[in-house]
Amino acid sequence: NYKLHYMETSGGTPVYEVRGNGAIYNLTGTYGMLSDERTKKDFTPCRDYTDDLMRVEVGTYISLVDGSKCIGVKAGDFKEIFPSLVPVGEKPIMVEGKEIENPLHVNQSPLIYMLIDAFKRQELKIRDQEERLRALESLI
Repeated sequence: NYKLHYMETSGGTPVYEVRGNGAIYNLTGTYGMLSDERTKKDFTPCRDYTDDLMRVEVGTYISLVDGSKCIGVKAGDFKEIFPSLVPVGEKPIMVEGKEIENPLHVNQSPLIYMLIDAFKRQELKIRDQEERLRALESLI
């Protein structure tokens, strides 16, 4: 469990948090991360996450924090599929005048890479099926 290093708030709700492990949580979900290959070792292909990703329900909603229209997932449901990607917030948040203890967050960065990998696997299957279809059509 990493300590909170920095927090900006708006109306009692954290809008930007920096944790001791380098994790950054914010309202917009916009951020970048270090990915230089010189900082990595034992890089191996990931497992196929396609079936897990198919279980994720994505929806639109109105944020009770700032009233904006958003697209995303419900962290509680997401935690059932990817528990390691749903940390619990250390500080309560204020939503519509109510304090919510232990708010759930979603670590979105790994999802990008899981989706890229799932897309590549799917594209390979499509190309293989197209090739097989062409071969079958040539027999007609």
